[in-house]
Amino acid sequence: SPIAEARRLLSVDESSYEGGSMGDDHPIAWCREFDGGRTIYTAGGHTIESYSEPDFRRHLLGALRWSVGPAD
Repeated sequence: SPIAEARRLLSVDESSYEGGSMGDDHPIAWCREFDGGRTIYTAGGHTIESYSEPDFRRHLLGALRWSVGPAD
């Protein structure tokens, strides 16, 4: 897996579409702590319409909140 050191947040079921090449392990969003910082990745957001989806916006908000950590 390309994210062996990370926490998987979202994965794709490759049986739900044609042309997939990742097999059973196709993560599309993950997060991890590294070298004193936090990083997130999401494959979403390629279209303007993505940002009008409440679930995607919640995903982004959660990612931002986690990455900046608790307020002092």
